[in-house]
Amino acid sequence: MPPNRLSKLLRKLKLQSILFVIFWYYLDFTMLFDLKSQPES
Repeated sequence: MPPNRLSKLLRKLKLQSILFVIFWYYLDFTMLFDLKSQPES
């Protein structure tokens, strides 16, 4: 495997992992927000 393709693959993986982390932070934030916005019973 040429190093060029390898670096491309690594970049792609890095981008995917960043998007994944952002997505999880977003989910976490929305869940917290939902919990806070609900009236306490």
